[in-house]
Amino acid sequence: MTRTAREIASAVLDPPLRLPATGVARLVTAGLLPAPLRESFGLAWDAARERRLEDLC
Repeated sequence: MTRTAREIASAVLDPPLRLPATGVARLVTAGLLPAPLRESFGLAWDAARERRLEDLC
């Protein structure tokens, strides 16, 4: 994982201005990533997050 990739992911997943939908956007974005990529970005994922994502979809 390159530094640039991490910076872009941080800007997308943790923007400086938090809007009400930021948490949902982060959940969906992280949840749609393949597990190995999610892990390389250091994004936490567990059964509870998986259930929330399934409930949204």
